[in-house]
Amino acid sequence: MMRKFKCADCGAEFEEPFGTGRPNCPKCGSENVYRIDEYAGMGKGMGRGMGRGMGRGLGRGRGMGRGRGRGWFDGE
Repeated sequence: MMRKFKCADCGAEFEEPFGTGRPNCPKCGSENVYRIDEYAGMGKGMGRGMGRGMGRGLGRGRGMGRGRGRGWFDGE
């Protein structure tokens, strides 16, 4: 089975066997190549997030309290 790559500099497409490391473009020698086969991006890094989204922390609320503090009510 082969890995398919494309050079971002000259546009050449080429194949390399698995286990050979990150290749250089055989046409122009550039290191600026990326995977274009169907297995690209399916490695260890997929699906490991915590699902927090939009940077709102850990879901501990949004500060909707009344802000009255201690002793606002005579009965306390």
